[in-house]
Amino acid sequence: MMRQLAIIRTHRWGEEEERALAALRPAFGEDVVVAYHNRKRGQKLPIPVVDVTAAWVVTSGLRAVPDYGWRCGDYFYHATRQARPDYDYYWMMEPDVGFTGDSAAFFARFDDASEDVLGRGLKPYEEDIPFIRGMPGVPHWKAIFPFTRFSGRALDHLRPLRCAYGQGTVGNRFFTNDEIFCFTTIMNSPGFTGAPLEKYAADWLEDSSFDTNPTIMLEAVLADPPVNKVMHPVRSRYEFKRAIAARLASNTGFLRRMRYSLTHLSDEDFNEILADAMVELRRSLNEHRDIGAQAIQRRQDWTGLVNQVPVNQEPMNQEPMNQEPMNQEPVNQVPVQADLRTGGPREHAANQ
Repeated sequence: MMRQLAIIRTHRWGEEEERALAALRPAFGEDVVVAYHNRKRGQKLPIPVVDVTAAWVVTSGLRAVPDYGWRCGDYFYHATRQARPDYDYYWMMEPDVGFTGDSAAFFARFDDASEDVLGRGLKPYEEDIPFIRGMPGVPHWKAIFPFTRFSGRALDHLRPLRCAYGQGTVGNRFFTNDEIFCFTTIMNSPGFTGAPLEKYAADWLEDSSFDTNPTIMLEAVLADPPVNKVMHPVRSRYEFKRAIAARLASNTGFLRRMRYSLTHLSDEDFNEILADAMVELRRSLNEHRDIGAQAIQRRQDWTGLVNQVPVNQEPMNQEPMNQEPMNQEPVNQVPVQADLRTGGPREHAANQ
């Protein structure tokens, strides 16, 4: 029986990490660790810790790009493989991955999966982004990195190649991220295999919000939870609010061309700008909340109508028929569930 280790990748420990641990325990028992970026000195955690620091990155021969904690999730895999080498497979999950069903049942789907890499939406990738430009000359592959599984032998294959890549001439701006480097390398390496997570658990991932965007609030999921789904990113109320604030604050590229003029503004001018911006942002937040509420109401109204339709009711004043009407397919009723990205009803395939 293959040995598997679960890794929670994080840079803090709080409510979301506790929720991730609770989801992993039923499937992995004590075989759960946290790969922690820059843990505070003396900080105690409820599970074993693999520390990932700039000092470890450098001494390991990897390149410490300024944002390696975000860009290079594969470093967390390598640190864990070094600390815990006796496992056949390693699952790595970020704490904002959520399950709406029995997580042990989900992971059991992969008991016989032998591929070296598994990731959500694993496929060839052809878009022109900086991370692609940093790895020219090969067919590129990618999958969403917050929830993946790698074999030990795949990690052993990748690490020296990542070290060599980091010692090369590519600049930090184009230094390839985790998902492009790892999946491209493995899928172009003879003797290694990969597959999307959907191959083994399509029903858990179909019709589910599992992507890098948009952020979903946990309370919204719990208000109308879809059955047996894996979702990402699902955030607590506090983290959801922080995520909105961070995205609003980061959308400031237009200020670059105004820097000279900004030097002529005072702190009082800044306060006036912030006050005006708060009014406009509140108006926008209210507008989108109202649109979401209207979409939810329409879904509830539609659900009520569907539930009122009699199933297999015979037409009035007509003899029962013993055969299906010609040229008509039977209609299968399906439950109407919310699309947690928009608040509106999800689309269902006819033969789902």
